[in-house]
Amino acid sequence: DEIRYFRARGAGQVTGIDLYRAAPGVLTMDMHDLKFPDASFDVVYSRHSFEHAYDKRKAGLEFVRVLKPGGVVVIEVPGRHKGGGDYNLFTATGDVLEAFEPHVGDLLWEEYSRKEDNTHKLDIIRVMFRVKA
Repeated sequence: DEIRYFRARGAGQVTGIDLYRAAPGVLTMDMHDLKFPDASFDVVYSRHSFEHAYDKRKAGLEFVRVLKPGGVVVIEVPGRHKGGGDYNLFTATGDVLEAFEPHVGDLLWEEYSRKEDNTHKLDIIRVMFRVKA
């Protein structure tokens, strides 16, 4: 899992959240109402969860709120796919970034990729940016 991955690579404090279940290092919490003080983290990382935000703008502003000045947001979502629990359809990196405006600072990385095999096509959108005040 990502928590072990980040810790194994030297990340100091790593905290995960999940809406429904807690596990070691994972707190039960809603991304729209994070129970952390302002400026708590250097990085907010979200992998295949932001598409489930019922209000991507509200969740995006919560991510910004809990970041320290100059903090980094990293998001990965499926592209051009809206599954059963998804509230958002992302078709480009800009669809993700708009949830964070006007707080998108330096764009560190953006990618739209497609992975295909004989049975599946999977589009992936990834963005990483530094938050500005």
